[in-house]
Amino acid sequence: MSFEGKVAIVTGGGSGIGLALVGALRSAGAVVVAADLEPGSDGVKLDVTDAAAVQTLVDQVVAEHGR
Repeated sequence: MSFEGKVAIVTGGGSGIGLALVGALRSAGAVVVAADLEPGSDGVKLDVTDAAAVQTLVDQVVAEHGR
């Protein structure tokens, strides 16, 4: 399955299943933003219990990637 041209935000993307999903989506061609309380070197810090922070991240991703 190809995800070319798709953009994904993966919460919990800093470790475990979320990190595996980040790798799988990237391998399939997606642009992936990995978000976590303790993100890896290419992730972003995000507390999903903070609705304003989640909206800000979504807005930033849309502004940067157009969707």
